[in-house]
Amino acid sequence: MSTTIVESGSPNATIVIGRRATGTERFAAQELQLYIHKASGAALTIKEEPITSQPVEGNVIAIGRNRFNDPDELGLGAIGRDGFCIRSRDGLISIAGADDEGTLFGVYTFLEEQLGVRWLWPGELGEVVPQATTLRIGELDITQEPSFKWRDRGPGGALWGASSGPVEMHPRELLLGITRAHQLEVELWERRNKWGGLKAYGGHSMGEVFDPAIYGQTHPEYFALVDGKRDVPGLDYDFKHGGQICTSNPEVVRVAVEWVRDFFDRHPEYDAVHLTMNDGRGFCTCDACQALDSGATFTRPGIDLEEAKGDPSQFAQRVLTDRVISFVNRVAEQVQQTHPGKHIMTMAYSQYVMPPTLVEVHPKIIPQYCLWSAYRFASQELKAEMEGIAAAWASRSARMAIYEYAINGSWPSLHRHTPHLWADSLRFLLGQGIDLYQTQSGDEFGVNGLDYYVLGKLLWDTSLDVDKVLADF
Repeated sequence: MSTTIVESGSPNATIVIGRRATGTERFAAQELQLYIHKASGAALTIKEEPITSQPVEGNVIAIGRNRFNDPDELGLGAIGRDGFCIRSRDGLISIAGADDEGTLFGVYTFLEEQLGVRWLWPGELGEVVPQATTLRIGELDITQEPSFKWRDRGPGGALWGASSGPVEMHPRELLLGITRAHQLEVELWERRNKWGGLKAYGGHSMGEVFDPAIYGQTHPEYFALVDGKRDVPGLDYDFKHGGQICTSNPEVVRVAVEWVRDFFDRHPEYDAVHLTMNDGRGFCTCDACQALDSGATFTRPGIDLEEAKGDPSQFAQRVLTDRVISFVNRVAEQVQQTHPGKHIMTMAYSQYVMPPTLVEVHPKIIPQYCLWSAYRFASQELKAEMEGIAAAWASRSARMAIYEYAINGSWPSLHRHTPHLWADSLRFLLGQGIDLYQTQSGDEFGVNGLDYYVLGKLLWDTSLDVDKVLADF
């Protein structure tokens, strides 16, 4: 049995939301109303409970939590974050999520799968809305939740320069002439393609936590000892590179704990915040810091033997992971006393890319391994090496994330069409229990937009056939 929502260009259904509908539920109803109108020309009415004085016209499309959508009957309790149910029978179409975002994603999935709507790139020119004067929906019984619980297009990498956290990309774009209106279009495009999930802040963050304008003169001992003196950043400091800290100093731990607590007090909506060493080298060489290291060295992944002139050992680097994890562990332990359940992210990167061997990773720490699938996975040798590192981190961590490079800050707009490599990488990661994913990306949709589109689809459902997604695009 089908449910008719538009008949010959005329409305044959009412969209119903709850009396206490949230802003996201209301927006979901408006998006549904908008695209049904674009597809058919019919303007469905949105009504809010109670509706006894305003009878429902025709069939009902119930959005979110309301009297038409029973959470137990829909099985919402068994669905994780961002998941949703779509049911259709007896003149009622129910679209409801485990949370508000799930409800919105359910609406977008309904529009995609039942009306054929697509959002291929940001803005109206990227929309595909098939036309039909009559819209009939067959019986539906759909339950979905994302393969990856964090699906984030992330910061823009080195292009964006110095500031604090991934929001730096937006003010820098404005300086480049990209309008705020366009930025909002991109954000909406991401939402319509079901990017989202975990809410995490930051990246290389020591410049933000240990601002030299605050601590440089008063506490130079907070900074790394390099070549016999404290490496306090100068006027050319970009807050992201260099300016490393002395992780063994108890006062450094105290300052970091206070900063993290303050962040969560000001931003309770966030699930995680980064405590990651700054990019570049210049790590502390004091006795206390070096005593925390395992003593191991490693050779940069994928070193070219020709480049090494037959001796890869010349590229060997001291492994610093144990000192870094020891520092973040101490912070995490104290933060849990005041903000239980919150997470601290820290990158697995540079000289701390290898897993620790002397210390355990605190269960509320999320290591974020920096992966280069687009070209590293093109080599079987490099693929095995990087998969091994990811698997080793996953085996030592309660939860783990990935930082991927859809672009590279050194050549941010170079065309890189590698969807099958993304798929291979994602399926491997999910098999290791890694379901948090952020990628370095940019605004060059005319160059790499297809990659962003396919990657978003795969993060939601890693089982998708890549060739079918490409053909559909």
